[in-house]
Amino acid sequence: MRAVYAHAWNRAWREFLLSLRSSQDQTFYLIGALVALGFLWTGRDRDVAGLDIAYASVAMPAILTMIAAMGFTMGPMFAIAQEREDGTVLRMRNAPRGLSVYLTAQVFLNILGAVPMLVVLIVPAVGFLGAQSAHGAVGWIAAAGFLVLGAVVLLSLGIALGCLVPDARRAATWGLIPVVLMMVVSGVFNPVQNLWGWLQPIAQSLPLYWLGHGMRWSLLPDEAASVEVGGQWHPVAAVAVLAVWAVASVIAARLALRHVAAHQSGSAVARARDDVAQAAVR
Repeated sequence: MRAVYAHAWNRAWREFLLSLRSSQDQTFYLIGALVALGFLWTGRDRDVAGLDIAYASVAMPAILTMIAAMGFTMGPMFAIAQEREDGTVLRMRNAPRGLSVYLTAQVFLNILGAVPMLVVLIVPAVGFLGAQSAHGAVGWIAAAGFLVLGAVVLLSLGIALGCLVPDARRAATWGLIPVVLMMVVSGVFNPVQNLWGWLQPIAQSLPLYWLGHGMRWSLLPDEAASVEVGGQWHPVAAVAVLAVWAVASVIAARLALRHVAAHQSGSAVARARDDVAQAAVR
């Protein structure tokens, strides 16, 4: 297993270094962070009822949760959908422990890929907009831990979605809709108590709710718990639920990837390439 992690890390690190040299990827990192910073800038003068902290501090947990939901789910979904068509998944199936290396490398690569955007977002937000953790450095460390645990869940779900979508061209609609619905239901930007009663238990069963809860517990002051379900923090429950989701989603991703790889062939890859070429011509 150590060899799988080593090969996966080497593969992910090489691809990450290539992405840092890509103007397209650099633009993506910059634009994503600037949009979030613009949102924080426009609300910098808002008063936060009951909390004597900057608006950026209150909004930061929701923004980080949203970035995780979109980036960690959509990134691997597009990658898997595209690499099914170009033959990468087929080649990895034929390599020794190739699918395990491929799956682990996708997790490593997308976590590494989130770092530049988070740096470009958090450093200015802390330095110029007053974003801070109510618990100091410990809070930021706890938030990073929740992000990593949430990343394993969301990346695995993204990989499973990438195996399910028909092709890369339709990945945006097939994958974006469930991600957005999960964000709306999970109370990322509005308290879960504002949802219909029958939706609240569903929201509390989703990993995104507990990721957001963990981020708020890490960064916000204790009195902010008054707007949580039950009026208190549940960090242990958040870790436990995310851990269960991590195990289940990794298993689902492995099964989905193996199923897709088992049904791939050279002729299927060639047909997929022809379909992509014809769509580009049209």
